[in-house]
Amino acid sequence: VATEPGLTGPRGPFSSTLLAAPGARVAPIEVVAEAERLLALKSQAAT
Repeated sequence: VATEPGLTGPRGPFSSTLLAAPGARVAPIEVVAEAERLLALKSQAAT
């Protein structure tokens, strides 16, 4: 899984929400949105 594109680079799973500001609290809706974005990317890669 770690070798899939985007999972380890700057555009990783939670780089935009969790790592943008160190120590920042992330709203659950942001985590859900990020997860949905990842699922969309995976579905695009699978087709």
